[in-house]
Amino acid sequence: QQFSALQGLANSQDSTGEFIFGGYTSNTQPFVGSLTTGMTYQGDQGARTLQISSSRNLPVTSSGDEIFNTLRAPTGSAFALSAAGNTGSALVSGMSLSGYNNHAYDISVAAGPTYQVFDSTADPTHSAPITPTVTTSGSDTTLNFGAVTLTLSGAPAAGDSYSVSTVASAFDIMGNFATALQSGNAAVTRFGGLQAIAGMDAAQDSVSRVQAGVGSRMVEVETQQNIGSSLDLQYSETLSRLQDADYASAVSNLSQQQIYLQAAQQSFMKVSNLSLFNYIN
Repeated sequence: QQFSALQGLANSQDSTGEFIFGGYTSNTQPFVGSLTTGMTYQGDQGARTLQISSSRNLPVTSSGDEIFNTLRAPTGSAFALSAAGNTGSALVSGMSLSGYNNHAYDISVAAGPTYQVFDSTADPTHSAPITPTVTTSGSDTTLNFGAVTLTLSGAPAAGDSYSVSTVASAFDIMGNFATALQSGNAAVTRFGGLQAIAGMDAAQDSVSRVQAGVGSRMVEVETQQNIGSSLDLQYSETLSRLQDADYASAVSNLSQQQIYLQAAQQSFMKVSNLSLFNYIN
């Protein structure tokens, strides 16, 4: 139910029927999927703008990817998540970090099971797999790769995958928590709960960042409104002076100014023609 509520929020529409968090693709539903298959973002990173002055276009929306898909783990920690659509029963039940470099790691499972780890930050094309140290104890499997020690409880299936990253999607965190609650494994449930709490804190931080951005935009709009009001007043005063002018007085002032101008021009002509040669005989 909470997952559906979050999905509904992420797919909110304005009064014209456009999706608020879809970026420029405001006519396409930004988030599609389900709890079991995972959520996919179909929008883009753009932000629609509104012209508030002759030289300023102000963003009026935020990307859904920025708000819902980039939740950041607390400093020195990371999110460890099972991929939606995994067919095995193995779920993350624990993780420890020692000298963690904040890189994103993807873990894939092959038949056996065997495991490959990819440093997606240093090796985004996954061309250099890392072979982790694997130990088993009952139904638990512990993978150690560099600064990360990850424990899985249950039996993984070929094709399953897991991730360790400082950034995660709100949907993935909530989906993992829902699966953990249904697992019947105390360690998995506890770890899923801790991740959910960290995810909620990260979501609050994400919302706060967006709210701060909205607040600064509102201040800028109010500033532009004040500037516009001042200009309106100046224009009104100027227009009033032109419309309410005493034409007789204006004509008299114009004639007087013309006399001053002619006198100045004549004086200039006389001065400019002066030369010492005029006094030499």
